[in-house]
Amino acid sequence: SDAAIKSGLANLRAQAEIYYDSAIGNSTYGAAANCNVTSAGTASAGCTGLAADATFLSGIKAATAASGNTGYVNIAGSPSAAWAAYVPLKTVAASYWCVDSVGKSASTTPAAAPATQTACI
Repeated sequence: SDAAIKSGLANLRAQAEIYYDSAIGNSTYGAAANCNVTSAGTASAGCTGLAADATFLSGIKAATAASGNTGYVNIAGSPSAAWAAYVPLKTVAASYWCVDSVGKSASTTPAAAPATQTACI
């Protein structure tokens, strides 16, 4: 359901900050990355840094499973101080729920799949 997608992604913002502040993140979200996760839970090779964090990735997998579609996590390059996660909404065609590193959590309808966006547009 859309509620599961929205709440799941909203919880990722806190996990991203835990990662950023940890010894693993070392005040970064990792190198530039473009990650996609299918509704079956398959993560692409681009899932590195924050996108590979077990807790964060688990949240993306749950949201894509609820959506039934592929979701995206994108991390900006050096210094990688930005990220965004997009998962298609189930009930609103061509719309995604997006959360990002500046705290945005909103519906968006990008012109194309947000496979490289590092902020909610």
